Amino acid sequence: MPNKNYSLPEDWTRYSKVGQQVPKTRFIPFKVPLSNEILNKNSHIGSRNKFGPQDIVDSGLNIGLVIDLTNTDRYYDKSLFERNGIQHHKLRSAGHAIPNAEKVNEFNRIVDKFLSDNSDNGKLIGVHCTHGINRTGYMICRYMIQRQGKDPKRAIAEFNTARGNTLDRETYLDDLQKASW
Repeated sequence: MPNKNYSLPEDWTRYSKVGQQVPKTRFIPFKVPLSNEILNKNSHIGSRNKFGPQDIVDSGLNIGLVIDLTNTDRYYDKSLFERNGIQHHKLRSAGHAIPNAEKVNEFNRIVDKFLSDNSDNGKLIGVHCTHGINRTGYMICRYMIQRQGKDPKRAIAEFNTARGNTLDRETYLDDLQKASW
């Protein structure tokens, strides 16, 4: 039986837990929440740095869907969200690489269906990758540009302000600003 990896994601504590709702969207970006197992094995981070799925459930943010862009299943058990009436979609995306058209289309389809099914309520869509910055920002901004007709620079600025951390991977920024898909 393989050993379970209880290590924290690199630089995870440097990033804020949860951002604000991105203006004129239902998106709320956050970093990956970690299981109690991982948090307990890393007690040195202190209680103010702890952030797990239950924190999202208890946040009062009215999240109805979580889209997980991490490329692993090790961070938490999605059933905690599902038991609390929050849909969960895993959309594996490799870090440091621009998501391909198939991944972007799947993200857009998931979001469009959720918005259609929830048009009569204000339920939010939580999106996260490891730090809730680059893959998360790319997918949210790409949706804003393609589906909402938002100017790329404005989409990026609005995401950065809402997240409280800056989308900084140059390849993602260049691709969004070109908007040549």
